[in-house]
Amino acid sequence: MRKRYTASAEKVLENAGKEAVSRGMSYVGTEHLLLALIKQKVLRLRCCGKMQLMRKA
Repeated sequence: MRKRYTASAEKVLENAGKEAVSRGMSYVGTEHLLLALIKQKVLRLRCCGKMQLMRKA
């Protein structure tokens, strides 16, 4: 069976679902997708920042 989304996209969709549930919603809306994308980007930026610090040391 062919995979529909990348691993990164699947993680965003999963996190968007968690965002919706945590807010008592029964659907995943654009606001939940946006929150999930922002959180993923922040996480990635934090990791990159730590890697840069490690490289400089």
